[in-house]
Amino acid sequence: MFRIVRPRSMILLGAAIIVVGIAALAGAVWLVGLVTGGKVVGDPDLETGSDVAVCSDVKVHVWATVNLGTVTRPDNKKVDYDVEATGHNRDPFGRTLATSCQLASGAFGTRVEFRAPNLNKGRPFYVTGPTDRQHVLVVRLTHHADGTVTSTQELVIAR
Repeated sequence: MFRIVRPRSMILLGAAIIVVGIAALAGAVWLVGLVTGGKVVGDPDLETGSDVAVCSDVKVHVWATVNLGTVTRPDNKKVDYDVEATGHNRDPFGRTLATSCQLASGAFGTRVEFRAPNLNKGRPFYVTGPTDRQHVLVVRLTHHADGTVTSTQELVIAR
């Protein structure tokens, strides 16, 4: 009678199955990488934030919408934080905090709200964040001798 399982031939067959399985798994991972553009689907999408440089003579409270989700499941939340006064005449691209402006970040193209004493007659001041990483919106808040705070904004190319 013939034995159904032959030990020597099963070793070679088992090794071949393992090699083919590993190759199939590697190919699937490679294809998923091509489809998602190299991003891991569960990772946070770090490329969705725009920068607003705040050059201000007064302390400012900022409300911004940020994406806390992932590439496949964005989760936009509204956050608020304080931005310290740095001076309205600073370079937004300075190399150190002593020579540059503070940065406020939000999701691309979303509204960023600023509140400061005597700014915009006590009402919030709104700007729309840039829609790409190639630009930075520079907001300058100037404190005048009569106590008022005025604002200017300029969209510049990021360095």
